[in-house]
Amino acid sequence: MKKYLLLVIGLALVACRAPKNANLETDFDYHSRDAVWENLGDEFEIYNFQKGEAVASVGAGDGWFEVANSIFTDSVVFYIQDIDRELANSAKINRNRKHYQQFRPDSISNQFFPIVGDKFSAKLPQNFFDKVLLRISLHHFSQTKKMLQSIHQALKSQGLLMIAENVVKRSGIKEPYCKEKLWSALDLIQMIKQQKFTYVCRYDIDLARFKNRKITKKQLKYLYTIFIFKKK
Repeated sequence: MKKYLLLVIGLALVACRAPKNANLETDFDYHSRDAVWENLGDEFEIYNFQKGEAVASVGAGDGWFEVANSIFTDSVVFYIQDIDRELANSAKINRNRKHYQQFRPDSISNQFFPIVGDKFSAKLPQNFFDKVLLRISLHHFSQTKKMLQSIHQALKSQGLLMIAENVVKRSGIKEPYCKEKLWSALDLIQMIKQQKFTYVCRYDIDLARFKNRKITKKQLKYLYTIFIFKKK
């Protein structure tokens, strides 16, 4: 995975090949190790969290995704950030940890620290993180530029910003469920680049190819895409 990313660093508007089994399920309550990997494994491979890395997940809710990832990773420090303290708290994270621990033969070694931010700042420590993940959270920001500035300050030099978003052909189309406005891929890339990030690559995932899943016509209007950026 690292080798593949190195091949595309510095190229503009490169669409990386989407993983074969990518799935957009967001239900944390998977009931086996195989189910977690089948639904989320390819996305885990893209993020490629490594031993010793510090990772902030902004807008992460109760951190179920990061805890599920911990079945397959070791010694990663996760900061679970959200604006809602009812979600980003140790009790919710520990509940998720208890659930996903049963799918791993040894103890989960990753660490989890809840962080409550606000609409202007992620409230993360500066120059600390190897990677920051925004997984279906960017389009919820009401103060996008200020939040991105906060995230930029939190990343180490050359740290990676990883954004998973539903993108549309024309910016301004509303997401069918939360009704927030979405970006086109080009507009999203340009907006992030303006905040002192270098574009690396993107992974496009075509919803239409999930033959065995109930995909609505509204969902087919957007494309689930993972963008990789590097801090300048």
